[in-house]
Amino acid sequence: MTLGDEERSFADVDARSNQAAHRLRAAGVEPGDRVVWWGPTDLTALDVGYGTTKTGAALAPVNPAFTESEARTAIEYLAPRVVVVHPEDFEVARAVAGALDLPLVVTTDDWLQGASDLPVPRAGDGEDPCAVFLTSGSTGVAKAALLSHRAAWLRASLREAEDGSPGAAGEVVMFGFFHMAGWYFLEHAWTVGRAAHLVRRADADELLAAVDRWHASTLYAIPAVWQRILDGGARFDGSSLCEVLTGTSRVDLAMVDALKVRFPGSWTSVAYGSTEIGRGAVLADRDLYAKPGSVGLPPPAVDAAVDAGGELLLRGPTMFSGYLDRPDATAAAVDADGWFHTGDLATADGDGYLTITGRRSEGIRSAGEWIAPVEVEAAILTHPAVAEVGVVGLPDPQWGELVCAAIVVKPGAIVPTVEELRAHLSTRLVAPKHPRVVVAVERLPHTDATGQIRRAALRAEIVAARSS
Repeated sequence: MTLGDEERSFADVDARSNQAAHRLRAAGVEPGDRVVWWGPTDLTALDVGYGTTKTGAALAPVNPAFTESEARTAIEYLAPRVVVVHPEDFEVARAVAGALDLPLVVTTDDWLQGASDLPVPRAGDGEDPCAVFLTSGSTGVAKAALLSHRAAWLRASLREAEDGSPGAAGEVVMFGFFHMAGWYFLEHAWTVGRAAHLVRRADADELLAAVDRWHASTLYAIPAVWQRILDGGARFDGSSLCEVLTGTSRVDLAMVDALKVRFPGSWTSVAYGSTEIGRGAVLADRDLYAKPGSVGLPPPAVDAAVDAGGELLLRGPTMFSGYLDRPDATAAAVDADGWFHTGDLATADGDGYLTITGRRSEGIRSAGEWIAPVEVEAAILTHPAVAEVGVVGLPDPQWGELVCAAIVVKPGAIVPTVEELRAHLSTRLVAPKHPRVVVAVERLPHTDATGQIRRAALRAEIVAARSS
C-alpha cells in the first residue's frame, strides 16, 4: 500500500491493525459495535478499518468534508461506540462527539504505542457486518447500508472473474475511504496480492503522477475525471496502464476513442453499481462498440431483471444486508424474492445487455454519489433571496447527473448565481451536493393533493428549455 512517500506491506497493515484492535478494545469496543472513522485519505485508516473488523465491530466511515451539522446528523444515526478521528479533523470531531457524549480517539503518531500486535480473539462470522456506508435517499432521511464480511469478500474476489487484462503492478485508487468504492478497490488489491496506490485527491495530475511513480497497471476514474486527464495532454507518461476503467454514468464512444488514443493497447470496461449491490453490470472492452451506451451484463453471481414498470432489479450474494435500523427502507428496497430495487429505469436487449434510461426515484446520482433533493432544497431555502426551490438531476455525459436548482425568488430579489449559491452552502453541505446549474422559474409544478414538487415534470421542463 502506498500514499505519497509512505509505503506499507500487507504484513505491516496486519500487524498495525492488530495493535489498533487492542487499542479499540481498550476504548470499550465490543463485537457488534460500530466505530466511526473520520479523516482524510491516510494509511492510518487501514489500521482503524481492519482493526475494527478484528474486534468484531463494523467500520462506519464519514465524509471528512461534512459540515458540523451534517456530521452530527450522520453520527447520531450511526450510534457508534467510539469516534476515531485523524488529527487534521480533530476540532470539528471534538465538537460533534462532545455534543453526542461519545468517546473520541485521536490517531496521533503515538496512538498505537505500547499496544500488542498479537491477533485479538476472533469474534463473529461472515454474515456479521464489517462496514456501514452512509447513502442518501430521495427523502433525505439518513440511511446506512450494512455490508457483511461475506459480501465484501465476494465483491473483491469476483472482480478477477471478469474479462480484462489486469497487470501485476498495482492499481491507483481514486476514491476516499468514506466511500464504499475506496475500500472495494483496496480489498480487491489485497485479495489478489496486488499493490494499491492511494491518492489524497481525485486530481488528474495526482492520479497520473501516482501511475508513473509506481508504474501502475490499473486506474479507474469516473468520466469527469478521465475528461480532465484527457484535457491535461501528455505531461505524464501513463504507458504502464493496462486497464483504463470507468463507469457510474453513460460513457459515449467519443470518450472511449480518446482513451484508446491516449492509452494505446489498454483495456477498458464500463461498470454500473451501487453501495447496496457492488458491481451490478459491466460492459467489457470487446463490447464497447457493439453495445454503445450500454452498461453491459451482470457480473458472475449477480442476476438482473427489468420489471413491468421498467425498473432495474438486481440480486446476488454481493448484496448488502439491509439499512441500519431502517426496516422500512430495507423493505422498500428489497422485495420478498430478494430483488434489490435500484431506482434506475433500464432496458435489456435480446442479448441481455442493460442500458440505463433514467431514474424512477427522486434521488440524484452525480459522479457515483447519491444526493437527496430535499436535503439540498432545505439548505438553499436559507438563502435570503429564495422563496421556493426545486432540486432535480439533469443528465450529463461526464457526471451522470448535475444537481440543478430551480429557484422562485422573493419579490424584488435577484436569483443567485451558481457561485453565490455554492458559497452560501459551503458551511451547510459538502461540495458534491451543491448545485452546478441554477435556473430561475416563476413557479414550481406541485401535486394537487399533497403540494409536493413534481420533480419529473420540473426536470422535463428544464431539459426541454436547455435543449431548445
